[in-house]
Amino acid sequence: MCNVLIMGSYAVPDAWKYGEPKDVDVVLASWSIGEYLFLIINKSRIEAYLRRILGRDVNVAPLLLWMPTVIGNVYLLLHAKRCREILEKYSFLYPLLASRVSKRWLLLLSFYAFLGMICSIRKRDLIKYAVMMADSLIIYRRMVPPRRWNESLRRAYIISKRLGLRYHEELFKQVMKLLIKMQHEPADVKLLHELAPKVLKERLVLLDVNIDNLEYTIMTKGLVEEPLRAIHEFLYRLLGRRIRWRKAVRILVRTISYVLLNKNPKKELVCKAYALCKDQVPVLSPFAHP
Repeated sequence: MCNVLIMGSYAVPDAWKYGEPKDVDVVLASWSIGEYLFLIINKSRIEAYLRRILGRDVNVAPLLLWMPTVIGNVYLLLHAKRCREILEKYSFLYPLLASRVSKRWLLLLSFYAFLGMICSIRKRDLIKYAVMMADSLIIYRRMVPPRRWNESLRRAYIISKRLGLRYHEELFKQVMKLLIKMQHEPADVKLLHELAPKVLKERLVLLDVNIDNLEYTIMTKGLVEEPLRAIHEFLYRLLGRRIRWRKAVRILVRTISYVLLNKNPKKELVCKAYALCKDQVPVLSPFAHP
């Protein structure tokens, strides 16, 4: 029997203050390869069933618990801490998960959060991706992100100050102000959109990554796991699913390179590329799997 885990912002205690989530992320975690294959084949039916029950869009992601990428998986680390069902049961694993996170995972999460910020229309989505950027900084320090969004922002702000990350510090300060303003008056998010590219450049310096060699760095950092990704994609294709994690990562990295290497990148083009990236992986995010 698989474990049903409600994840994403739906499970974050304070996220509902800033608007309801558009969808629900559900992880179906299993130790059995047979059950895992069954869940992949019936994914669409499960989503339709849960959609009727919950009254909103549902994204289902089957997960095989004994896969090597479970340890050090940024996505699982972020959301396991916020998931009530496993908060106490597996809390002893959090330090291990945080200690095994690679530079590649942190880069991808930073890229995903950055593009989410500049392409967000709803203020709630902008906050969500800013928190994702905060969480990635917390994980960089080998710490486990808090359950609540405001606590993540506060902790990331303190870390930024200690590390001398001026733009990070300003971003998290402005987002914390935004959280307060949203409860009393309309807030201007233009400054956050302007800060995002500066924050990302500062993040690349922190991780010692050259902008000109971005794609090469990402691909070489993930070279060992590449055969596993290819096998996993092939398995999904055999079972009638269209999942392309590797293509999603390439689109993500090339979009980031375009934004950082051009003085006036076209926002419409960037948002289309970001949407295309997410379309390749219609379950949660590119980082929930190898």
